[in-house]
Amino acid sequence: MLPSAYLRRQEVRLARRADLVFATSRGLLERLGRLNDRTQLLPSGVDVEHFAAPGGPEDVPEEMRDMPGPVIGSIGSVNATKDDLELLDAIAARRPGWSFVFVGPVMDDVDLGKYPALGRQARFLGPRPYEALPAYVRAMDVCVLAYKRNAFTASANPTKVFEYLGAGKPVVATALEDLKGLEPHVVLAGNTDEFVAAIEAALDGRNDETARRARIERSRERSWETIVSALEAHIDQSRMEEDHVSNRAVHRVVQQAAVH
Repeated sequence: MLPSAYLRRQEVRLARRADLVFATSRGLLERLGRLNDRTQLLPSGVDVEHFAAPGGPEDVPEEMRDMPGPVIGSIGSVNATKDDLELLDAIAARRPGWSFVFVGPVMDDVDLGKYPALGRQARFLGPRPYEALPAYVRAMDVCVLAYKRNAFTASANPTKVFEYLGAGKPVVATALEDLKGLEPHVVLAGNTDEFVAAIEAALDGRNDETARRARIERSRERSWETIVSALEAHIDQSRMEEDHVSNRAVHRVVQQAAVH
């Protein structure tokens, strides 16, 4: 693995030399924008239709079929830098009747033995193929994103939140900067009490078909079609600005030649 100081130097060098820089989160936009004023916010895209595909009881993954409901879950890697496992363990301890499922690799820096409530109520299923993820998300009653607040997550714009929305699922998440403005489709919480209350409210409304459809529609702002269109628009605008600058420079040269 390359040292972080080296990567930081290369990031600075490339950002300063680039004609156009794309940042996937507001935190990165602020930081990279100080290096290059031609930095644009462009988050990662989501395959909405992949997650919005309908499914029935027969599609519930086998390892989730015997889990007592309600099921609270998430997809993606679990690591000690970003995931607030202490918070999740506290939520589980408050509600011993809830089941928890985590679909994704558990990193080596995580000691699951430190979280007794999760040990009793949670299943860590490990990685699954991308093609299978919608079935796991559909089998969850509420999706959660419980992140620590630190320098790493300050630049996070989790794509999986929009994958949850694409599946029509209610989401309760840590109040990251890039998730603000997504309410009521994503309810932001800051501590154990707020998470438990928000999850309970989401469970009460989980069968609201209007809300489910609204979540899917909201996810389309992050569809790959939308993101690629924005990318092309930024590139076209950058080219127009470059052509304008070049034309002005040529005009000045012609004027100077005419004077002489």
